[in-house]
Amino acid sequence: MKIKGDFSAFGFVCLLSMVLFSSAANAETPKSGETFQGGSKIEYPNRGITYVLPKTVEGYASKEHPDYVMRVGVRPYVGTNNQGGSLTIRAGGGDFKTIVAEMNRNLVIDGGLNAIPIGKATVLEVGAAYNDFKIQYEDELKAFVMALIAKNGSGLMMTAVAPAETMPAYKKAMFDIAKSVNISWGGKQSGQATRSRAVKPAVRAKRNAAGNHAPEAVGVWMHRSNHSYSGMYVENHTNWAFGADGTLSYGSNAALAGDASVAIHNGNDDNPPDYGHWSSKGNKLFFHWDDGTKGAVTFERFHYDGSPYLALTFPDGSVVRYRKID
Repeated sequence: MKIKGDFSAFGFVCLLSMVLFSSAANAETPKSGETFQGGSKIEYPNRGITYVLPKTVEGYASKEHPDYVMRVGVRPYVGTNNQGGSLTIRAGGGDFKTIVAEMNRNLVIDGGLNAIPIGKATVLEVGAAYNDFKIQYEDELKAFVMALIAKNGSGLMMTAVAPAETMPAYKKAMFDIAKSVNISWGGKQSGQATRSRAVKPAVRAKRNAAGNHAPEAVGVWMHRSNHSYSGMYVENHTNWAFGADGTLSYGSNAALAGDASVAIHNGNDDNPPDYGHWSSKGNKLFFHWDDGTKGAVTFERFHYDGSPYLALTFPDGSVVRYRKID
């Protein structure tokens, strides 16, 4: 069933149309198993996301993952067994187009339920999309999935499973939450060196960075990863591009030009790569980003299944393996 009346795109005009930088005053950061009443402002500081729980709900921070998962009960169905439902909010990030494509396919959602889309997902230009699903072998249950992804790739995924007669209450709660979302930055994902977004210049001048540039690191290296949003899996990829002249870029559009310097690559102008310079000493790579921040990782090159790989060990101890694509 499609959304009608007050459940329209109204309220999304300002939502996610730009990256917001307002403060999270009076916001609460969830702790394991903590309960929140309606009206509470929830903050995930490591992900740059805040939202407000409607007064019609109660929130329950996940015991296992309080830093990004919230379970929500919707009144008057909180605690009931006959007409109850479930609503899960997950904070994370991903590619909006990929997530929308997944919302048009069968999904495995909460509790291993096989959700089948009833129609095509409704997509709003501001970075919101939603779709209705039926549940295989469960004629009484319906599902509703909503994605809210800002231009910086950070966002929320909400999934509700409930009987058809109570689903409107869950949908209303989801839309109320969506209208309150504030995304201030993309957060620091595991496996990224310390850095911040550099503004994409109109033309990039070629410069040589001081220091050595290990030839075994030169090239474009890609890492693919799968992310789960309430049981929905999407694939993302990130590239490191190390130029032989010491130029550097990081992001999904990072690439090398024919002369082996980092190019201003086409791709999405709203989410350009990070640019900078790199050097090496021994098994360490040192980064000096164009915004003035610095970082360093340990690297190791190896081969797997006939392809060259670069393993990067980050300051937090995480190791990410990248396959050479250029």
